Amino acid sequence: MTRQEDEIVDVVVGSGPSGGVVTHTLAAQDFKVVCLEQGDWVSPADYPANYPEWELLIQKQWAHDPNERRLPADYPLEVSDSDMRPVMFNAVGGSSIYYGAEWPSFFRRTSGSAPSTGLATTGP
Repeated sequence: MTRQEDEIVDVVVGSGPSGGVVTHTLAAQDFKVVCLEQGDWVSPADYPANYPEWELLIQKQWAHDPNERRLPADYPLEVSDSDMRPVMFNAVGGSSIYYGAEWPSFFRRTSGSAPSTGLATTGP
């Protein structure tokens, strides 16, 4: 079977930090590229760090282990004989979304004001 040049695409599997950079780099150089990911887009508004009960949220629906999380995009992993536990998330952005999703803010917010840095400021 022969293929015409315009039918060939490069496929990147995974949209985490590496896959995302590779996909962007190839596309910027006019390659025809498709990035595949198992899972959907996650809205930053849904990240557990946005909620006071974030510690509870990261134990189940945001757990690192898909065997604990059991979301529709997850698949079971057999890790009973492993000394290492998985840290993975099946979504666009891959496990890199944990940096934004689980890093609770150390700044307290009050309505209508910017986050406090704890430092005194002067000026207008």
